[in-house]
Amino acid sequence: MNLMIYVLQVDSYRKMEGSDQEPLLHWQHNKDLGNCMIELYKNRLWTDVKFRCKDHDEGERISAHKVVLAARSPVFQAMFFGPCADGKDEVDLTNAVGATLDIVLRYIYSDTVTLTKENASAVLEMAHYYQVTNLVQFCADYLATIITPENACGILTLAMFYKVTTLRDACCTFIDRNADEILNSEGFLELPDDCLTYILKGDTFYADENNIFIKAEDWARRKIGEVGLEKTGPNIRKTLGPSFYYLRLPTMTPQTLMKCIRKKGYYSVEEYEDIVDFANGHTADASFHSMTCNSCEARLPKEEILIINNSDGEPNICDGISTFFQISVSRDVKLTNLTVPEIQHHLQYDSEHYTDKNCPAESISQSDLDDFLRQNNKNVLKLTYTTDSHRVKRHRRNGSYYTTYVSYTERKAQTLKATNGEDLSDRLNMLNIAVSGNLKIKCKKTQIFPMGESNRGLKLKEEDTALTDGKQDQVSEEENKEEEDIEQKEDKNTRGAVSSEEEDELIFEQDFQSSDVPYRRIDLKEPLTLTKNASPYKIEITMHYSCTSRVKMKTFCSNTKTVTSKFGQLQLRDIAGQFAGIESIGIENISNR
Repeated sequence: MNLMIYVLQVDSYRKMEGSDQEPLLHWQHNKDLGNCMIELYKNRLWTDVKFRCKDHDEGERISAHKVVLAARSPVFQAMFFGPCADGKDEVDLTNAVGATLDIVLRYIYSDTVTLTKENASAVLEMAHYYQVTNLVQFCADYLATIITPENACGILTLAMFYKVTTLRDACCTFIDRNADEILNSEGFLELPDDCLTYILKGDTFYADENNIFIKAEDWARRKIGEVGLEKTGPNIRKTLGPSFYYLRLPTMTPQTLMKCIRKKGYYSVEEYEDIVDFANGHTADASFHSMTCNSCEARLPKEEILIINNSDGEPNICDGISTFFQISVSRDVKLTNLTVPEIQHHLQYDSEHYTDKNCPAESISQSDLDDFLRQNNKNVLKLTYTTDSHRVKRHRRNGSYYTTYVSYTERKAQTLKATNGEDLSDRLNMLNIAVSGNLKIKCKKTQIFPMGESNRGLKLKEEDTALTDGKQDQVSEEENKEEEDIEQKEDKNTRGAVSSEEEDELIFEQDFQSSDVPYRRIDLKEPLTLTKNASPYKIEITMHYSCTSRVKMKTFCSNTKTVTSKFGQLQLRDIAGQFAGIESIGIENISNR
């Protein structure tokens, strides 16, 4: 009897909601929770709410379960079970598209979603509205992988509107690295005000400032045209709003600057004076009343490679390489990679040998040979004799032709150089001897005491110093002297922060193998931020062969002791090793956004 009721119930479930795909008996078998939940949704089993979207035909609905939706979305929770819930079983979503809602609901039931470049933005918007935060991040991660110069501005607009910071930062990184293409895209002219300001604000939006200015003017003219105003200089500046102050006009050459602003009414007389003072280096005398923000800061590329060692120094031949140098930064940057030099395998001899490599040969006649040998009796010489036959004349005798040949001997002498080893040939280099290395980065460990803050305990009042046995605690002369020293330090502290420097602190370390560094580039496990406040930093690079042999490492030193980056924000100074173990470093300039 119970079995009959069970079968009848299942049969009724098959026909519930008019489902096109009827579930089979025992459909739950061998399915995990996610598959069972999506089965409920797809087959509309036991649903208790319907959604009608703006593109639905008459009678077309999307069915779901209130409790499932409420479990995943606080908006649905308030809609169905909150104080203002109306208890209706059908909801009209006049601004929703059915396909987008279906994707969101499928994610709610199964935690899986299929995104495309066509639907990802719409899904993110709906997920944000219903506060399905995991789906919002899923969409953001997907959109970050499909950014192009054509859609970068649109995706940035979406990210900033919905405050998705990870997607916003990914867009800005792409925009900074492709600034010229972004400026020439249609999306740039369609940016909203806040997004234009955010892009131009970045120091790493690296492009020709003249081109940036022209495109900003085009953007403003389009906005002015939409509201029907006259396209004058003051209107363009007013339309640009805060973006105007992020145009780095003072960093242009005087000729380019005048070309951009001459007779356009962008600046007042006072502002012109400030710009001229800045261009002439009179920043101390300029008030810069109107040149706000960072408009006088030159833009920087997002990424830079700084060549440190051009191998123009003496060869460095040893069992292992140790290089120490210091990095000082005038603004915060991220250290992303280092490139080590090409290491030649050098075979060390047990005894002194001689070589004719790079030794010029000198022709010696037979008559001068004895004198040459006497003059070079202390040198190791190499004499080469070459005998050759030369055709002198072809003549006829008794009806036949004859050729006369004359033989001669050429003598050449070379003064050999002493050597203790030789560079192995390319064939021997194919032995692929493994190189092991270590990278360490240190900086001074500094402890800062904020002004007025003490690092000692509070001094008790006299009435609080009585002991439980009624005796007064006597302070010795040594204790008084110690307190005076502490108070003197604190007097300095009241005038400003006091820092106590200790030994160098290891802040980063990474081992590497030659097989792990293609093209000799060492990518840091995580980019390391080098801050101006903690500068300078000390870098130590050591490399050695993974086995013991007579083969030595050969690199070349640099004749340059100090290297400065193109834009001056980074300076490297040799401490020991003359940069023999480093060729270049890669940095990422940090945007000020």
